[in-house]
Amino acid sequence: MAALTALALLANATMPPGLRGGAPLPLVPNDFDDGVYTNSTVGLLSYDVSMVQKQLNLCQASYCLDTVSWNCKTCDPGITLEAVIEDKGTGGRALVGYNGNTKRLFVAYRGSSNIPNWIENVKFVLTAPYLDMPSVKVEKGFYQWYTSLKSGVDSALLASKSKHGVSAVEVTGHSAGGACATLHAFDIARGESATKGLTLAQVVTFGSPRVGNTDFYSAHKQ
Repeated sequence: MAALTALALLANATMPPGLRGGAPLPLVPNDFDDGVYTNSTVGLLSYDVSMVQKQLNLCQASYCLDTVSWNCKTCDPGITLEAVIEDKGTGGRALVGYNGNTKRLFVAYRGSSNIPNWIENVKFVLTAPYLDMPSVKVEKGFYQWYTSLKSGVDSALLASKSKHGVSAVEVTGHSAGGACATLHAFDIARGESATKGLTLAQVVTFGSPRVGNTDFYSAHKQ
């Protein structure tokens, strides 16, 4: 399985409702589980403030009501949005497209947008969804939210791969969306069947809660 290497703590990007869809948010240090990750077969990913800001803009765009038309204040013109995946049951949303700046595909997961989202996400119960790694456990609510979007996201990624001729994927997410980003990156890195043909380029999360147990963490390093 391809390894993921944690390289640096990132700055947190809180998204109060009044700023969603507004000007790019500043990067403010915090104690969340933020991080930059990269596929070790690609090489080390140095901390790049410009890159992080662009990933933050993608995360913020996922909160915008006008995402489909791609004209929000943080919608980068170098980005081609291919799909908006939503699940009304969990309230999850993910953007999928092509990043012309990096020549990669991307997925950006939105965080919780209301109180019912948080009730759905935070179950404080661990589940063991990986049959080949029974000791690896993740938080049940985040995993359910991730899987509610997974089929649509993977289908959109594979369609984008065929359209743009690239297989490298960068994954990002804010808050609970950061948890989804971590879970998705894990599946891509370990070659999970639905993501065959895709390669993980990088993961950047903002204000992500912790996703799994110590065995989940260790599995990233194997």
